[in-house]
Amino acid sequence: TKLHQEFERTLITEEIGSLPHRELLVDIGCATGRETLEHAHGFRRAVGYDVSPEMIAVAQKKVAQLPRVHLSFQVHDVEQGLPLPDHSASFLYMNLGTASDVRNIPYVLEESARVLKKGGQFLFSFYNAEALVYRSFLPWPPNLMAEFSHDRHCMDVRYVTEVKRVTRVERMDDT
Repeated sequence: TKLHQEFERTLITEEIGSLPHRELLVDIGCATGRETLEHAHGFRRAVGYDVSPEMIAVAQKKVAQLPRVHLSFQVHDVEQGLPLPDHSASFLYMNLGTASDVRNIPYVLEESARVLKKGGQFLFSFYNAEALVYRSFLPWPPNLMAEFSHDRHCMDVRYVTEVKRVTRVERMDDT
């Protein structure tokens, strides 16, 4: 778990470093805000969303102790859309497998594309299909799973029964 956390943290840091702008950072499934606080520096503004009021309360206490930060935490279910204007976010992410817990991932992807600025990027992290949590606790069959291969430097993404190998995702349109 620690290696995976460090891998994702490094990947997020690298992707942020390649951004052409740093207007708004969006952390979906921010929990207590630990990762949001780590990655928010250098952005004009950052926001963390989580469905748990208890987690957001902890995150808000952390922010209250900081001097002059442009960071907020809000209780929000991403499956209801993103409460952000079009083309407003520079970087958006769901890390530590959070995207695996979203039932309507196609809608969340649409919303992410809507709010990203030109040149903006997103990163969604999925648990792999064999993760203990999915064998034991998930009340619905997962429709999208991914597994990163350190050896092959790629990610195998399974959507229902189809598997695609991803080496790096680049946006093909002008947005």
